[in-house]
Amino acid sequence: GTLFLDEIGDLSSAGQSKLLRVLEQKVVVRVGGSKPIHTDVRVIAATNQDLARMVREKRFRQDLYFRLNVVTLELPPLRERGDDALLLADYFLGQFCRQAKRQPVSLSAKARQRLLKHTWPGNVRELRNLMERLAYLSRGEVVEADELALVAGVAEGESSLAVSWNQSLAEATDEFQIAYIKQVIARTRGDMSDVAKRLGLHRSNLYRKMRQLGMETREA
Repeated sequence: GTLFLDEIGDLSSAGQSKLLRVLEQKVVVRVGGSKPIHTDVRVIAATNQDLARMVREKRFRQDLYFRLNVVTLELPPLRERGDDALLLADYFLGQFCRQAKRQPVSLSAKARQRLLKHTWPGNVRELRNLMERLAYLSRGEVVEADELALVAGVAEGESSLAVSWNQSLAEATDEFQIAYIKQVIARTRGDMSDVAKRLGLHRSNLYRKMRQLGMETREA
């Protein structure tokens, strides 16, 4: 069969060693088991990180990198793929309308222009989620541009991370960090584990930083 490993760049050092051993020996042992099991799979690995740079920085095993790097396909981010955003939007919107058992919904010309201008920080997943919300929440047969901002929570005039120039460096730094953390929380829809991962922090350290900045926290 085929084994798909997503976000391979986030694999721990110990995990990299174990994966390399499986790829080379083609043998695994179940958790809690002791009997070696032979494997014969095709491995596809994906990442949005620069693995070559991570190898140079000693953050990813060179031997595993070369073991995985047989055939490489590079997919540009959605913001660099021109009208692909509209093609995908139409496809996802039609798919979700069928699931919602409603008549097909179309995007107005202005809505399509707004989609083309958006930078898509969440890439195709963000576009797919937006189309799903539109299919279930929009009311008319045509989606207007203002509905994208209403449903997606991301408008062309999204708040900037700029800070005032007449502050001390410490004040400006704190203000920037607060604004940036709030923006990441909004983009991940409050998934604090994802927020911590995107900021390169452990979840407990993220909450500690938020408390230091005077931000409200809701620790689970």
